[in-house]
Amino acid sequence: TSLNGRIKFILKQNPTQAILHTVQVERNGFIQGMVSGTVHEGVDYVYYGGRAYSQWIQENIVTPAQLLIPPRPPNARTGSQFMQDVTNLSFAAREEQIYNEVSTGNIPDFMRSLVPVDASFQDANGTTYTVRYEVMPDYLAIGLDADFCRIPTGPITAQRLADLFGATMPTRKLVDNIYTNCAIKLAPVTYAPVGNQNELVPKFVEHNAAIEVLRIAAGGQLGQLTGGTKKDVVLSNLIVDPGRPNHVVIYGWHKLDGTPIQPLTNIHINTYVDYSHGIRFLNNDFLLDGQVRQMNTILTNPVLYKVLSDENGVMTQPTYIPDTVLPSKPRSFGVRSAGSGSLEISIKPDIDSDAYRLFIGNDVGNLVQSNDYTSDTFVLNGLLDGQIHYIKLQALNNAGSSVESEV
Repeated sequence: TSLNGRIKFILKQNPTQAILHTVQVERNGFIQGMVSGTVHEGVDYVYYGGRAYSQWIQENIVTPAQLLIPPRPPNARTGSQFMQDVTNLSFAAREEQIYNEVSTGNIPDFMRSLVPVDASFQDANGTTYTVRYEVMPDYLAIGLDADFCRIPTGPITAQRLADLFGATMPTRKLVDNIYTNCAIKLAPVTYAPVGNQNELVPKFVEHNAAIEVLRIAAGGQLGQLTGGTKKDVVLSNLIVDPGRPNHVVIYGWHKLDGTPIQPLTNIHINTYVDYSHGIRFLNNDFLLDGQVRQMNTILTNPVLYKVLSDENGVMTQPTYIPDTVLPSKPRSFGVRSAGSGSLEISIKPDIDSDAYRLFIGNDVGNLVQSNDYTSDTFVLNGLLDGQIHYIKLQALNNAGSSVESEV
């Protein structure tokens, strides 16, 4: 030791050739490294003694994946610069500019910290689940905290960004639940239609400025969950309405009394955007009874879809960009006992597969369709012991189903 304890060398014999850095952590070495040379050294722990931190160890921590949004480039345009640059562009050109900016991380810092929302929802059978989902505090914006603009966007661009980040858009049910949980609720700012002015960038900028005036007057802080400012582009069964192909579905814009201005509708073509449209991203990963699940696959489940949707019927296409690639035949999966009358099925994950359809029977030539499962691992219960059970699988996504696996 030297320099009043500022430098210290500690030698340990290691006759068993253990991995020393692992042993160090196990025997309070990390604590020692943090407090060595301070008044806390040796307090409530013994270096190289028994573990002193057991009461703070948490087992089986389950957390959703974070959104994959890149850091904001240091030379990225501010919100006002971007809005000025796209003022005279066509819809298609403006949408591509929006995608380029947001996909490379040009969003304000306050938008990056998603707000967790806890809820209790029921599935189609009336079973109640505890749900925790994460939502952006405000509608999608371009720029930085000191200079940003909320940017209305078409559903295709929004879906491209959602798919890139691991995000999704809300359903009508979730829009209502988000508003209920908003810390800041602002009165909607509306403009009467004058020609096509409401569809142009100057109106977007004017609307954003009006929202900011209300937010500041209400004492709202950036990063607080805020509602009442825009209609939501939502996921809905109306996306696949055969009478209105290639349309956008919108809902919300709640008034202060909690009633939405905009009922669920797909009246507009998907290239229509006005100042009132907003994109609020949610993390596609969420917790369902403490287990990480994906919203887009839950919405396609014939029972669980009701947890996230208040519409009638399972959502066959929870995206504005349907899958175009059929999933591959399940080739790598295993079956093992999960106790009396139960089998566990484990499948090697496939990014093109959203769910799996199970066929099962006691006669290899007569397998009947059972259920669809959105997880790569699931358990079959209620089987009879002492019998041979044959199974095969079929992978599913929005484009359709794969060929059936081997039995």
